[in-house]
Amino acid sequence: MRQEDLLRPPHAVDVDFDALPPILRVLLTTDGIVTDVLAAWFLEDVEAADAVMSENAGVVLRRVLLVGRPSGRRFVHAVSELRMDVLPPEMRSALAASPRGIGQALRTLGLATHRSVEDRWSETAAERAGELGLRPRDTLVARRYVVSAGDRPALRIVERFPLSLFAAEPPQ
Repeated sequence: MRQEDLLRPPHAVDVDFDALPPILRVLLTTDGIVTDVLAAWFLEDVEAADAVMSENAGVVLRRVLLVGRPSGRRFVHAVSELRMDVLPPEMRSALAASPRGIGQALRTLGLATHRSVEDRWSETAAERAGELGLRPRDTLVARRYVVSAGDRPALRIVERFPLSLFAAEPPQ
């Protein structure tokens, strides 16, 4: 996990928003909890899996995959930067206790937040292909957004969605 994972890669291109499947347009714009949207669309629980966290100077970097249960489908590769000087001290334990991810942890703490999308792009899966069960040339659609607590940025998050997984109609 690297700080660069929070940036738009040099090979990325602007996403053709109008050409995306409707569910990806929703996921790229929602200010709701992504795990809830995915669970409703795919009719299965979605959990944060394979979490890796590191901390340096009060900033926690966290990488997770959002995975469907029981299917095992890997819906999202997410990298987050958490500013612990802005977040309540209970945030670490809330993240550890919540398999649903950061949104659920914030909800559990009752922290009033605001999300704003900074950027959207598409890129190849490249080095993330193995984690997502994709080929390196497969397309990911990504967004970067900031979560603020009060008027202070508390988190910066990049979520990458495998385009092929969202092209089909939802399960019935």
